[in-house]
Amino acid sequence: MFNLINKQLIMLTLVVFLLSGCSVQNKLRWVDDKLGKIFFSEIEQKNDIASSTEKVDFKKLTKEQKEKIDNWLKQNNFNRYGDDINTRYASGTPLLGDSINKNLDRFEYIIEKIPDILNKIKN
Repeated sequence: MFNLINKQLIMLTLVVFLLSGCSVQNKLRWVDDKLGKIFFSEIEQKNDIASSTEKVDFKKLTKEQKEKIDNWLKQNNFNRYGDDINTRYASGTPLLGDSINKNLDRFEYIIEKIPDILNKIKN
C-alpha cells in the first residue's frame, strides 16, 4: 500500500513539474532530448564495439595462433568449434554447409562465432 502511494506521489510531482513554469511543449521537448541522448549514446557505444573488431582472415592464421585459439577454447569450456562443450551436431560437425561446395574451415567457423578471438588470445 505504501509503495502504491509513493508511486502515485511521484507521478503527481512529475505531472506538476511538467505542467509548471515554461510551456508543456518546452518541457516535453527537453525530456525527449535527454532520452534521445541516452538512447543514441548506447547505440554509438555498441557500434564502436562492433567496429573495433577487425575482420580476421582465417587463412592467414599462424600455427601459433591456431594453437592459442585451441587452448583458449579448452580453458573457456568450448568445444573445438567454439560452441558450448555439450553441443552435438546431426552430421557430427557444424562445418558441413548446405551443399558440398560450402564446407567451412574450422577456424573460419570459430572466427564467425567469436570475431574478437584474436583479442581474447592475446591475454
